[in-house]
Amino acid sequence: MVLALRNTLGGCLFALLGNLVLLWVSLFQIGPLLWLYTLFPSIFRHLADAACEIGTSTCGYISEIMYGIEFKVFGDPINLSEDSIIIMNHRTCFDWLFFENVVLRYGFLRDLKILQKDVLKKVPGAGWMCQTVGHYYIRRSLERDVPYLKEMISQNLAYASGRSISTLIYPEGTSFCPETLAKSHRFGDKSGLPRYQHVLHPRTAGFIHFVKSLRQRGRLDAVYDVTVAYSGPIPEVELDIFKGKIPYVVSFYVNRIVPTEVPADEEGIVGWLNRLWGDKERILSEFQECGTFPRPCACEPLPWGYHIVAVGTILLSLYSLALCLTSVWMALYCVLVSVIFISVQYKYSGWDGLSLAMHSRTPS
Repeated sequence: MVLALRNTLGGCLFALLGNLVLLWVSLFQIGPLLWLYTLFPSIFRHLADAACEIGTSTCGYISEIMYGIEFKVFGDPINLSEDSIIIMNHRTCFDWLFFENVVLRYGFLRDLKILQKDVLKKVPGAGWMCQTVGHYYIRRSLERDVPYLKEMISQNLAYASGRSISTLIYPEGTSFCPETLAKSHRFGDKSGLPRYQHVLHPRTAGFIHFVKSLRQRGRLDAVYDVTVAYSGPIPEVELDIFKGKIPYVVSFYVNRIVPTEVPADEEGIVGWLNRLWGDKERILSEFQECGTFPRPCACEPLPWGYHIVAVGTILLSLYSLALCLTSVWMALYCVLVSVIFISVQYKYSGWDGLSLAMHSRTPS
């Protein structure tokens, strides 16, 4: 069955089923909760976090069980019971999805927030879902991004209610491909940095801001340096999935770094991060030669509870789709919730923007 799915038809099924699940979560799990957003935001966040975890874990189930992708972890285990920043090279636009399969082995996905491009929040399903639960969206404008991140970090820590929060950051800013590699070469040549063949030169502003913000709040317990590598076909862009380009093995090398090893000043952090990326280039060069990372770490199978939840979610998603195609009232409901998401996107630039507007009107 796995081999039969590794073709164009199987790739289309993978993409359509995954997007259907995320759209179902947005419309039928988060949609009925939207009235809580302004009245009881803390209650909404806890419920929406749980709904988001159901959607993303189901997509992970599809990739691992239905398509037979094997996930391997090397180096240090990830401890999601501590406040942390996770930095990773950005090999493909699906790194986040595959990494969440690993996170499921160590804790709850609700405790992981991702720093993303602002345009991604507009994607129906995944974008709608993630913007309601505190994921970060940047526009690469310091004037806008710095105050935005400062307030969003404060809100996420407050909503966590004693839970730890991990933030996944891609310092490279964009996924790896020939075009972005050429731009990275030009930047490196201009800045006197070496040319890499497996990674892009990192952007440092976002990482620096998170390190400083979490340090000031005493909420930085660790920095996890994660290096991802693929064996088999690599889906570099979204359309590659439709072509059936699905990897056989996704390997993660994890290095836990204590915060005291990260310099205190911005210039020191820039140099430290650049040296770290030089190490990634070396590690990935060795991986290309031998096909593995050093220090294998136990990667437990997905808990059986996720199997039950994932199968139920897929069946409910398909059932809801059938209802939308046969029931006028169900179709009208989907249109109404979609209009609400689009309207908030238009007026506030998303639910994160609405949350910031609400807090700015709240007396201190």
